[in-house]
Amino acid sequence: MSYTDRQPTDRNLLAKDNFRAVFSNFPKMEYFIQSFEFPGVNVPPLKQPSYLKGVDVHGSLIEYDDLSVTFAINENFSNYREIYDWLVKTGTPQNLKQFEKPDNLENCTLMITSNNKNTTLKVRFDKIFPIALSSVTFDTISEHEIISATATFKFNSMTFDSKI
Repeated sequence: MSYTDRQPTDRNLLAKDNFRAVFSNFPKMEYFIQSFEFPGVNVPPLKQPSYLKGVDVHGSLIEYDDLSVTFAINENFSNYREIYDWLVKTGTPQNLKQFEKPDNLENCTLMITSNNKNTTLKVRFDKIFPIALSSVTFDTISEHEIISATATFKFNSMTFDSKI
């Protein structure tokens, strides 16, 4: 293999704002997404016992960090309430009619786009569900600023699809 064979074919760097996220369970939040924190991945090592000292070996279970999305809140709070209502009905409903089993876990697709805003890669997060919703601060001191909130999600698996 020569030196020229190892050169990258795609030298375009990814920009922070080249993305779009689609949530199947939370469509009111999609338009207002300001940031999407791509989760980290790790496989913790296992300790293999030995005579003198435990030896680290490659682990067998993959672990994903939480997925966080920051979004601007619209005036009637509908995008915030969409996530809040899901948390209430699966966590602490006020009555039995409000209760819903979290069986309908859906997915989220992150579409990464080129500098020309064409989709180049889709990342699918399966069985995604919210676990936290940040607080919201109202104040009269600051200039007219957009109020935003952060929703934190857990998911079961992540797959990459570059066949666009």
